[in-house]
Amino acid sequence: MKRSLRHLGIFLAAALIFLGYTFSWTQPSYAGSSTAIRVQENVLSDYSGQELLDFEMYNEDMEGVNFENAMMLGAVIKGSTMKGANLAGVNLSNSFFFQDELDGANLTNAILTDAMLMQTTFDGATITGADFSYSVITKENLEVLCSLAEGTNPLTGMDTRESLECR
Repeated sequence: MKRSLRHLGIFLAAALIFLGYTFSWTQPSYAGSSTAIRVQENVLSDYSGQELLDFEMYNEDMEGVNFENAMMLGAVIKGSTMKGANLAGVNLSNSFFFQDELDGANLTNAILTDAMLMQTTFDGATITGADFSYSVITKENLEVLCSLAEGTNPLTGMDTRESLECR
């Protein structure tokens, strides 16, 4: 049943993305929260501990940026690189990632519940203690993440491998 729901979720997400591009429904607003204020114009190197609700980022280079323990519920991150970024302890629940690079990123104890991680790479990322419960993850990403998965999230109590439904 869980597998069927995951496949249905991936199909629906892909269909919405395709329709959005086809009918130009996906026009970026470039809006950020009051603490991020238009990431496109004001890229910082340290967002640690900040509350970045409704954070949106499009085609940005955030390589090595520090987001440790930031609250980023509902973030939309599209076409951006976050290689080597510090996302330890970040809460990215209900977020949407599309065509992003999280290679080498530190996602230790991150919370990514109910997130959509589409065409996003995680090669060499650290995901110890990360919680991916109920997230939509492509098969390719799931294989990479399961090979890296270990630990238990200290806030949610969820085992990383279990949250990914690794076998």
